[in-house]
This record gives sequence, structure tokens and C-alpha cells, in this order.
Amino acid sequence: MKPSHSTLFVQPGRSSLLLWMLLCLIVALPLATLIIEPALAQKKPSAAEAKDRVGETATVCGSVVSTRYAASTKGQPTFLNLDKP
Repeated sequence: MKPSHSTLFVQPGRSSLLLWMLLCLIVALPLATLIIEPALAQKKPSAAEAKDRVGETATVCGSVVSTRYAASTKGQPTFLNLDKP
């Protein structure tokens, strides 16, 4: 016996589902770009500015003019002098 009322839920066709997915992708990509871009575009400090940013993690741009390997210091760090000796 068939029900006398109409079905409330309609299963979407494949083409409408693909269209919905495409629309979501078109909206999601610009939003992701707005969220991720500021993190990727952080300012790189110059060698002169690096001394004011001790303890931070950053990419410093400059020419290496001298080095010093501290073999007897804990962790055996290598010191780099950038731009000026």
C-alpha cells in the first residue's frame, strides 16, 4: 500500500550535488586564503633589527661576514655575524 502523503525529502541528483560542492569550493578557497596569507607574509627582520628580537623565531636576511663555532659552550652553537663584523 502506498502512502497518501507526498515525500518531504527529495534525494538530490548527481549534477546538483556536484554544483553544490563546486559552490562550496568557490567560497572556501578565498576564505582559506584570507586566513592563511597573513601568517605566510610575516615581515623578515634585517640583520640590524635582529638584535631587538632575541628569543623569537624569524628568518633574518643579510650577508654572513664572519662566524664563530663555540665548541666548548653548552650545545656547541655557531654564531653568525651578518652585514657587519
